[in-house]
Amino acid sequence: MMMDTGIDNRQSVTGSVVVGDIRALSPMQFVTVSLFRDWFDGQAGRDRVGDFFDSALGPDLGQAATENWATFVTALVDHARRPVMRHGADCRCVGADEAVVAHILTAAVTADREDAMLLLSLLVPGEVLLVLIQYAERAGRDIWQISRQINAARKLH
Repeated sequence: MMMDTGIDNRQSVTGSVVVGDIRALSPMQFVTVSLFRDWFDGQAGRDRVGDFFDSALGPDLGQAATENWATFVTALVDHARRPVMRHGADCRCVGADEAVVAHILTAAVTADREDAMLLLSLLVPGEVLLVLIQYAERAGRDIWQISRQINAARKLH
């Protein structure tokens, strides 16, 4: 099920084109796509994102992580060249925009800042790249920390 973020009423399918299966994503990419979908699922979705960060990082770091995430995705959709698309929370498909966001955050925290900026330029104009990449680095660090916990737990089983 494809949905837009609700930021713009224009119809667009460009960013919702299926490019993968959520089960094939790395833990960091999976978490990013899941958070992206939840965030734009109304207040209940934003509450789930906050609860997720609080549960994974504790209340203080969780609150900061929620604020970092909110800053990044809000700036992203506010400055996007077109409506940023997402699939429904239970959809196994990964849309193009979701994949790009997941790759932006992964690149931003793995010392590939130029690659992250190039990917980000697919969604936003050049004049906001430097600000948004800083937001992506902050949000990405939080998700990276959580994905490392997930990887560690997987190795125990």
